[in-house]
Amino acid sequence: GDAVDPVARSALAPAQDAASPPSTPRRRLPLITAALALALLGTAAGVRAWRQPAPATTTAPALHENRVLVAELQNQTGDSTLDVIGTMAMDFMSHGIASAALVEVVDPAGAVLMARADTLADAGRDGGTRARALAVESGAGLVISGAFTRAGDSLLFSAHLADMTRGIVARTFQPVRAPLAAPTEALASLRRQAIEAVAEAAEPRLAQFSRGAARAPSYAAYVEYVRGLDLYIARDERRAFDHFVRAAELDTSFALAVLTASNTLPGFDDERIDRWLARLNERRESLPPIQRIWLDQRLAVRRNDLPEAHRLSGELARLSPGSMWPYFYALVMSHRGYVRRARDLMLDIDPDRGWMKGWYSYWAARGMLRHSLEEYEEELRDAELGRERFPGNMATITAKARALAALGRRAELDATLTEALSAPSIGTWNAGSALGVAALEARAHGHADWVPALRARALGWYASLTPEQRDYEAESFGHSWVLYAVDAWPELERRLGRLEKELPPRPELLGYTGIVAARRGDRAGALRADSALERITRGISSDRPLIRYYARDATYRRAQIAAALGDRRRAVTLLRSAIVNGYGSRVYIHSDPVFEPLRNDADFIALVAPRE
Repeated sequence: GDAVDPVARSALAPAQDAASPPSTPRRRLPLITAALALALLGTAAGVRAWRQPAPATTTAPALHENRVLVAELQNQTGDSTLDVIGTMAMDFMSHGIASAALVEVVDPAGAVLMARADTLADAGRDGGTRARALAVESGAGLVISGAFTRAGDSLLFSAHLADMTRGIVARTFQPVRAPLAAPTEALASLRRQAIEAVAEAAEPRLAQFSRGAARAPSYAAYVEYVRGLDLYIARDERRAFDHFVRAAELDTSFALAVLTASNTLPGFDDERIDRWLARLNERRESLPPIQRIWLDQRLAVRRNDLPEAHRLSGELARLSPGSMWPYFYALVMSHRGYVRRARDLMLDIDPDRGWMKGWYSYWAARGMLRHSLEEYEEELRDAELGRERFPGNMATITAKARALAALGRRAELDATLTEALSAPSIGTWNAGSALGVAALEARAHGHADWVPALRARALGWYASLTPEQRDYEAESFGHSWVLYAVDAWPELERRLGRLEKELPPRPELLGYTGIVAARRGDRAGALRADSALERITRGISSDRPLIRYYARDATYRRAQIAAALGDRRRAVTLLRSAIVNGYGSRVYIHSDPVFEPLRNDADFIALVAPRE
């Protein structure tokens, strides 16, 4: 499957709601001290144990980005009897983070022992120096440290999370005030902020865009957001959208949830997103700079200002190299026809870090760019790299099938398709994807004689589906596309007849209906489908992004019908209009069998050729 829009496509599972820590009764400090001493004698359940620090001659452990140490908050009141408050704050935050199952947590007892160790004697009272020393001793890449001071009859607490692997302050806590007579009233807020700060730092997909935000999202909203991200990466956009919406509803200040929801296909046509984006725009000055650029990019997409949207996509890619934006910007350049530039951008992305680490679609897109440039051997090598990272994944299996078909390596292709037939589906990718792509590419590369065998395998797979699976029709690359790709015309015609009664008119289905009619000599039937598509294309200038997407797709489907009817000039004219308005699936244009009579046409060649 392809992206609907180059910027539209593409979990933490807490054991309990750590955002609501248990209340601490107001007690006299001696009782608090006794309870704390008992807690520090052992290791709490779920918290990583810590041994005595190694001798100074031992090599210090490397810093681990998924390990956090909470230091005792320094007592700056001048009253040493209040020291225990800093220790209790440390213990409360440590156990909160551990209960949320976010990262490894250095045991509070171990942290206290390290802070008392001779190896830290030189660290003195300077908070930054002490935090660095604790990081080196524990191997913790994340350190929470801070202090509290007296302000009249209150205590004022401050803290921050430092990312020691990058040498930056990742999050500064909101100051917390508590009565001097009841200092534990500060603990719930400190614990909540610690959980939220570590959640953000532990999730790089969120951290890049949150840096500079006034505050972290609530933990409950954050969990919904990350669950949505995991579904988004798996290309289950409709379920991802639901989680993003829940995150935005749980925390109305959570701008990232709104921005990411607007990147999904359902978000294109949801009026809530329009309202939320408008509200974000009203308070844009409170957003971090990178979120303001993202907001402007989404607003440009929604008002159909594609040049500005493309420019801002490039700016986001430049400012956030570890995010999804370099990938999306590569797709933007590809859809605009700059395929070589897109390939170079894609190759510059580190697929093992940040968003791309779990984004299997990266390997599918990278393979398509290679294919569009006729780099078939490189395409095959990239497919194998993707398969190493995502074994048994249908997207990477399909990428390999595309390369093998183009290279004419029949035996290896057959073996790959056998693997596909036993691999689980993921997103819109299934065994039919691999079989359909293999048939399209085999035909496009001079191996039309392979298609009957591929059709037989595809029909066998289709027949093996449960009735529920067979009845489902995914957007753009559903089972109808598979039947079209393998020349299964009787089966496709029967399917279209049924879907026509069950589904509202959709561009791809109307396109197949017109092609089927043209093949059997029913020109009137083909023109009826074309007329229905023409009505959809009138939305090309709509203020609704989803309507514009369908109008663009309908224009492409009209080009298919024109080609099927033998009207080459009209086919090229319609195809040019689709591409000008953003249709960018050049891999599928190149292999679409209905355009086979145009493949020697100079205008067609110029239209689909990569731009320099």
